[in-house]
Amino acid sequence: MAETTGLRTKVYRSEDGTAFTLIGQLANVKPPSKERQMTEVEELDPPGDVPKKLAGLLNVGDVTLTLNLDPENQGHLALDEDVDSGEARTFRIVLPVGYGWTFRAIVSNFDPQEIGPNDVVQAQVTLSVVEKPQFGPIVEG
Repeated sequence: MAETTGLRTKVYRSEDGTAFTLIGQLANVKPPSKERQMTEVEELDPPGDVPKKLAGLLNVGDVTLTLNLDPENQGHLALDEDVDSGEARTFRIVLPVGYGWTFRAIVSNFDPQEIGPNDVVQAQVTLSVVEKPQFGPIVEG
């Protein structure tokens, strides 16, 4: 995979994990992250004076979408409704090179941003990831 810009990155949403709908008019996307928790074993005389560590749980970070809000965009309306339902949905973030992330998440926040006279009306949406994200090739749609 060659270097690329974020131009033409797309996000899709699915209620059933099979039929995906494009969420259009994205300004920014923060993909999921992964971080392994570590537990340090306390010991008064560790070998080499280096504490022993054990692998713990895998934390997956939230995904953040910034939308150029369109009240007629069905994807935007669905995300707003997802906050109310609390149901986990399947999402795909597809990079322009055909790779990306597939993950399940609950839409935990739909936050319209401050509106000024020269601002694009936007909303920030938080997707709280509930399963380990998968990264790899993705066929769009």
